[in-house]
Amino acid sequence: MDSTYAKQHPRLIALGVFVAGAATLALLFALGGVDMNSRAGMKAMGLFGIGGIAAGVGLAQMAWPPPPKKGDGRGFFARASWPQRILWIAGGLVGMLGAAIAQTVASWKI
Repeated sequence: MDSTYAKQHPRLIALGVFVAGAATLALLFALGGVDMNSRAGMKAMGLFGIGGIAAGVGLAQMAWPPPPKKGDGRGFFARASWPQRILWIAGGLVGMLGAAIAQTVASWKI
């Protein structure tokens, strides 16, 4: 993807991250959760967590998009102000918590 596109449409990129994370959660939820007693189940649980983090961070970045690139080679997290960093980390934590709740509800093991 061209970097000028990301500069012009940061919220669209964040929407893509959110949709990808939410789609991962929806797919695993539709499959009925994962069995935690197997190696494949632990990998699927990792996907649940990553999907939740992506959904949370994507949603937070839609609310407050990353600053534009400046040519110094720093990533979006290094260029962000500290309130943005806190919001994005909180979005990731909320997403991970939401993924854990979705896993519990999908597997019906409360």
